[in-house]
Amino acid sequence: MLRWRFRIRLGKKAGKRTAIPAEPAASARTDPAAEDPPASAALGGSLREIRLPTAPEPVESREPDPLQLQEEAAEPEPVAAEARSPGEDVQAAAAPVEAAATPIPGIEEKVLQQEVAAEVEAEPEAEVEVEPEAEPEEADESAPLPAPAPLVGVACPNCGHELESRPLGQSPCPHCSRTIHVRARQAIFRGGLVGEADVDAVDFLESVEPFGIQEADCRRRLEQRPGAPLSQVLWELCEARVAALPEARRGRLLEEMAMFRRFRGEEFVSLRRQAAAAQLRRLEQEGVARVRVGARGGDCCPGCAPLLGQELAPGEALERGLLPAAGCSRPDGLCRCIYLPA
Repeated sequence: MLRWRFRIRLGKKAGKRTAIPAEPAASARTDPAAEDPPASAALGGSLREIRLPTAPEPVESREPDPLQLQEEAAEPEPVAAEARSPGEDVQAAAAPVEAAATPIPGIEEKVLQQEVAAEVEAEPEAEVEVEPEAEPEEADESAPLPAPAPLVGVACPNCGHELESRPLGQSPCPHCSRTIHVRARQAIFRGGLVGEADVDAVDFLESVEPFGIQEADCRRRLEQRPGAPLSQVLWELCEARVAALPEARRGRLLEEMAMFRRFRGEEFVSLRRQAAAAQLRRLEQEGVARVRVGARGGDCCPGCAPLLGQELAPGEALERGLLPAAGCSRPDGLCRCIYLPA
């Protein structure tokens, strides 16, 4: 048990008492948790225990010395030495040497530019002679223009003289005054130029090509018979082709041949009669029993009017040979009467 001593001091105010505990003995424990019950309990609780905190020890306040602060700031802080390998020590020692040997960038370029500029100033400039430009010669307007060169191979199909230019259409020849026709689609005559004697045959060839008469056949026969006119060669080809065609197409080819003859001023009625006979044979082959006489477009001349509307058998019409009518009064000679199924 700890022993406590109390000193009772009377305060200035009445009835105020303060209990100040005495310092514990050396053997006293400092752990407050292990302290014995207060003495007031042993005294019967007559006095109220008040425990005052222990005052802290005074601390002497010292102002810092400015000289000492300056000395401490001037002293460098010690740096801990890093562990390096032997190779790193060698590189660290050689680094200052390499830095000293490295040239400053830009200085060498400036030195080279100054040296080049000095050499250029020292060399003398070469003198360059400039020749004066020649003035263009003025064309003499009074001089005659050169004549255009004649076209090689282009000649008049009538007289054979060379032409200065190829005609674009029908025009007279400057040498023989005969007409030169242009038929660019044909290849029989050179340059597409056709003379007066052959222009009708060239047009007729174009109309009979659908019946199997080709331009190549005409050229081949002309090569075999030099000097033969195209119209004669073409007519021979048409006669040979008529015999090989069926009745329906034979009549149309005979009509084309009749028109060719009429255009040339030759007899053509016989060919039209052959074309009418081919038409009757075609109707008979198709099984038509009777035919009647009609007119294309209803245009019938006074000479053919008595035949208009007659009906008869195809064989009888072939024997009589009614069409074209012998008394046709059309001025062009082209009778418009035809056979129609009755």
